[in-house]
Amino acid sequence: MVLTPGTSAVTTHPGLRELRPLPGPGLRHVPPRPVQLDQPLRDRTDELQEQLRRLDVENTTLHRRLAQAQEDLKRLRSRLRAESRRDEDEPAEPVIVFTDDEEWVRHEITMTWLRRFSPADRVSYPLQAVTIGRDFAESIRTLPAPLRTKAWRCAVDVAAGRWREVQARSAHPLRVGPTAQATEVVRPSDGARCIRLNVESQTPAARRMHFWLLADGGVELSRVVAHDDMRP
Repeated sequence: MVLTPGTSAVTTHPGLRELRPLPGPGLRHVPPRPVQLDQPLRDRTDELQEQLRRLDVENTTLHRRLAQAQEDLKRLRSRLRAESRRDEDEPAEPVIVFTDDEEWVRHEITMTWLRRFSPADRVSYPLQAVTIGRDFAESIRTLPAPLRTKAWRCAVDVAAGRWREVQARSAHPLRVGPTAQATEVVRPSDGARCIRLNVESQTPAARRMHFWLLADGGVELSRVVAHDDMRP
């Protein structure tokens, strides 16, 4: 084997030699240095890693909430289907067509009496004969539903003769003036006295019920009015 200047022979196999360059004058092996990041870059890297961590946590939370919402929706749909099937199985409640307003008023008074009074109370407070004034139905029909319910309860107290006993009704004669000494309102045709009751209390424009107390003890429902309305 012939060696050229600047090379050395290394045996790699019996009978064979590998030529390698010899280190030149002033040359030495220097290992690679690790990459050094300046402080601002390190801070930015840490910040991005923290943002990534928070996003990962938020993503996990959102996935959990989505799974819960899907489960809630599944249960809601199942319940709605069950209710729909039940509604289909149950016969629809018939719509009552009343002959006139008086029949409607008597029906509502009777149904409210049945709902509010126990069987024992219905024996103690039976419905009495009641006359329905011509303006009574319309004065109730114009009320919002919650007030209409209160008005029917007040009417039941009148029809069952409880209006004197229920303190919240604050029953008193309607008078022609604002003072307690003013003359009571009396109907000239039959001498009936107008009585005023609370339908509701402690609210602006609270509703009142006016009815006529007849000479024979019977009652005639007149109107449901606002607090400032003093007409019979």
